Amino acid sequence: TGGCKLAVRVVFDKNIKLLKIIPKYGYNGGEDVTAASVRGSVGVPSLTTKEKAANIGIRTDYVAQIWRRDFEKDRYTHVEYDGIRYRIESVSAGMCERIVKLILSRE
Repeated sequence: TGGCKLAVRVVFDKNIKLLKIIPKYGYNGGEDVTAASVRGSVGVPSLTTKEKAANIGIRTDYVAQIWRRDFEKDRYTHVEYDGIRYRIESVSAGMCERIVKLILSRE
């Protein structure tokens, strides 16, 4: 059925803002930002995730899991959580095909 039986265990209880940031160059500088508010799960990465990320040169401060359909709407580059902006360092499969796991690092 393509269902996500394991996803029942994941609680998407956090408000997360997905951001697509495109820097502007020239006199005014600044950036163009596209944003989408979604629900997700945010937590501290496991030791295994931290080690794997470190092995390929990625720093990881948080891990977020969100619905794939929310993430695939645009080419998001950042996440804002609790008023702090984090860069999306890596995107991988979550617990099932309907969920994506985002590796986040603080800018």
